[in-house]
Amino acid sequence: MIMTSTTDWETYLLNLDKIVSPAYAAVIRTFWSRLVEAVPNLPPPQAGPGGELGFCLAWDTPTLHVDMDLAEDGTWEWFYSRRDRDEYGGSDGPADAEEALLIDWLKEVGSQ
Repeated sequence: MIMTSTTDWETYLLNLDKIVSPAYAAVIRTFWSRLVEAVPNLPPPQAGPGGELGFCLAWDTPTLHVDMDLAEDGTWEWFYSRRDRDEYGGSDGPADAEEALLIDWLKEVGSQ
């Protein structure tokens, strides 16, 4: 789902247990809280069930794309593409050790 405002995203999060299990909704809300605590100006993502692990969050700017898949058990993986530098990377597997790098890219998303 494409979010057009922070209010839309907050409403979506509140109603998430109508889309996924209540336990999975709690995992997603907790993870979002961690991201927003680290990146207060992070815009709402495009988000919804799907991706390789079950729930996808994505941000797209003219120069940068970041997406991540979050599993019901809280594990996650992510990918970024910096279009203006032909640079890309991320993780292909549990990415907890790379959270600081993900946060750095999300800070860049929040600054655009």
